Amino acid sequence: MGLDQIANIAEISAAVLVVASLIYVGYQVKESRKAVRAATAQARTDLGIQLISSRYTSDIAEVLVMSLDSPESLTKVDKFKLKSRSTPKWCHQTRVRGVDRIAGIEPR
Repeated sequence: MGLDQIANIAEISAAVLVVASLIYVGYQVKESRKAVRAATAQARTDLGIQLISSRYTSDIAEVLVMSLDSPESLTKVDKFKLKSRSTPKWCHQTRVRGVDRIAGIEPR
């Protein structure tokens, strides 16, 4: 085996290793994107939970659940609780649908 053959083998193996490293980098970028998307989704969920928990106490949460299950069963006091806690702007921001209608809030 001469020096030329050794050089050719070295070039071929170097090219194969470069292709393998590019494939590996592509895989790492893909996994990194997945991790960033998961972290973003978790942050949005945490923010939504924080908004809802800061806005509703347990009695208001019970009224909200009752209003979604059977809105006709709400008393005037329950409707007032919902109306006082559920402004149209807040409902839109947190994507709560139907609370305006149930609490009797007219759209502006």
